[in-house]
Amino acid sequence: MIWWPFFADQQTNCWFSCTRWGIAMEINSDVKRDEVAGHVRELMEGEKGKAMKKKALEWKKMAEEATNTPDGSSYDNLNHIINQDFKRCYLPKKHRKRRKQTMSSSTTKVVHHSEGFETTSNIETIRSKENFGSS
Repeated sequence: MIWWPFFADQQTNCWFSCTRWGIAMEINSDVKRDEVAGHVRELMEGEKGKAMKKKALEWKKMAEEATNTPDGSSYDNLNHIINQDFKRCYLPKKHRKRRKQTMSSSTTKVVHHSEGFETTSNIETIRSKENFGSS
């Protein structure tokens, strides 16, 4: 991908694509024909282009895993929206399943080290067995 960011979110998208994700090149604002041709050749035939294609295929695989498998994060999030939020908003109360009210709690001791002093805090964690499984 070749970026020539101009306004709005294009600057941010360009930065992520080029710097963080490694799947694009940026063209300067005072672009010339030779520079565009060089970037296109580099992407199509050069080592940078091959590396970017490999990186793009890795991102594709991660996206497919997130959306196409029941263990994927996007799959889980969509199911949660459908099963919890959508039903709560659009189904009449008489058609909703009752939520389990069984709760479990655990206390975790946390030790804080600060300027040579040691303090202890107890943090109580409450989990709904429906949402997080029994613990």
